[in-house]
Parts: sequence; C-alpha cells; structure tokens
Amino acid sequence: MGDIVFTPTLCKENYAIVIEIKEFRKIGNQHKEVGGFLNDFMIKIIDLGVNNPPILYGPHKYEVDAGTQICFTVKSDDKQFIPPPPDKPNPPDTVNLTWNRAITGATFNIIDPKARLQSGKFCWTPKLNQVSDIPYVFLVTARDNSCPMNAITVRSYSIKINKPVNFISNLNPQNISISPNPSINGQLNIFGNAMEQIKICNLSGQVLYTIDMLPTNEFTQNFELLNSGIYMVSVKANGLYYKTKWVKL
Repeated sequence: MGDIVFTPTLCKENYAIVIEIKEFRKIGNQHKEVGGFLNDFMIKIIDLGVNNPPILYGPHKYEVDAGTQICFTVKSDDKQFIPPPPDKPNPPDTVNLTWNRAITGATFNIIDPKARLQSGKFCWTPKLNQVSDIPYVFLVTARDNSCPMNAITVRSYSIKINKPVNFISNLNPQNISISPNPSINGQLNIFGNAMEQIKICNLSGQVLYTIDMLPTNEFTQNFELLNSGIYMVSVKANGLYYKTKWVKL
C-alpha cells in the first residue's frame, strides 16, 4: 500500500484514477505474479475557499525486529489562513485524528483528546510469525472543523518486520568491526568480508540511512548531520546480518 499524491488544477471538476494491482507469490526462491485486477477511483474537486487541509507529519516508514516493541507519535497541524487586511482571519481549525485499525494487536491512542491539534501514539509488538518482506500498513485520517465543509487528509504509515538478530561480539563469524565507537564527529568506519548493505536506525526503528553496494570489505562515511545519541547499525554480508549499537557523541 502507498500514498497517492494528487494536485488538482481546476475546482469543481471530476477526475478518474485507475490503479493496477498485481499479486505476487513466493514460489521456490522467486516471487511470481499469480493474479491482479484494476481498481478505479472518482475524485470530485470542491472549492473549500480559504481553508487549508490538515497536515500529518512523518516519518512514514519504520523497521523493527519481531518481539521488539515499536512506539511513535503521529503529529498533526493545520496552517491558519491569514487574509490580507482589512479582513480578519477565522479562528484556527481544530484537527481530530482516527486510524483504520489495520494492524491486529496494535494500539493508536489520542494523547490529549482536548488538544486543538491532536496527536496519536502508535504502539505495537509484532510476533515472530509476522516477519515479512512486505511492510504492514495502517492509515491515519486527520479532519478539521472548517465550515461549511471539513477538510480531510489521509496518510499511510508502514512498518517492516525483520527477524530478530542477536547482538554479536567482536568474534562474530563475519569478522565485522565498527569504529570509532563512540564517534565524536560522526565518522563511521566498518570493516568486514563481502559487505552488501548497511542500515542506520534510531532506537524507535526509523531507518535513517540505507546504503546498498557491491560486495566490499571496507566502508567509510561521515554522519555529522546525525544528532548525538545511540543508533543501531545493521550490516548484511554473505547473506547474514550483524547488528550492534553505535554511539555518536
């Protein structure tokens, strides 16, 4: 599932969008197409005057190991329209959030139901049998109270569930070493055998960097833009994964 970003150029018009959906199934070591269908949508454009639609902030993509709880907050906003003088602006809109309960066992709780701009906290502890290459997706709907018609924004949030990987000591079978750790200026050096991919995530599971490369024994890059804190570094080499904590001072 993904988001459709549609920007109309004319008001009071109708638009048609057709989406082709294909189903793939893993047969042996390959994913093969086994079916599909077309789905069409009609979009009616209505002039809402000076009302701005609500905003749902990201990040919108996360990763987490099975058995590890993931929690993050979805924040909303609604930019107030300020007309040119002498007209006065209307009072700021309120924004209410709901979600579609698409992930069994997960929770989405409104932090302060009385807040003008609501925020929702999503929490989930996925199980081992929920590991999948296809991310789990849920939708959040933000609705303002503009009169005569509310504006609505819908965004998707995806979570990829990985197999849990235990922390490995310096005697790991892939001979991977990470230095300096801690790092003062964000410099990260990784040495190992036939490394193919490197990921850096925060402790909430948000993927900050993904670097795919041809098999190499050395990787060096400066992550000076990262805030000080603790991060998870995942290295794929020879079809295996190595994970460890990395500290940036």
